[in-house]
Amino acid sequence: DDFVFTEEIPFEDMQRVMEANPHLTQIVLKRQPWFPKEIAAGGIVEMNPDAYEEKTDGTSTWLEHQLGHWTNPHLVRREFLATHEWPKVPDSERKFSATVMRGDARSAFWGGFDSPPMVTHDGERSGSGY
Repeated sequence: DDFVFTEEIPFEDMQRVMEANPHLTQIVLKRQPWFPKEIAAGGIVEMNPDAYEEKTDGTSTWLEHQLGHWTNPHLVRREFLATHEWPKVPDSERKFSATVMRGDARSAFWGGFDSPPMVTHDGERSGSGY
């Protein structure tokens, strides 16, 4: 509830990319810079561009990385959710990422380095226990 979708989301293309790349745990939709370091750098990807590898299949483009597993709007595999339980502890996003981003597992942002955000974070969280 703390994101606004600003573009039509190409779910079928995202699913096709995930099916062709089994090492991807998720494909995340980029958001605008939100935290001070992101704002200063010009975006979340721009904070650490060397950590991302731009990939394409000739139709779609995505940025693979091993920085973490994001909870921003994303597409994730059902089987992944069935085999990875979310920890119910403080700092759960970071702890979950540490258990998932092993071996050749990768997360990805949809679009390339120059792609604009597809969602806007509005800063209001409706969940609890993060």
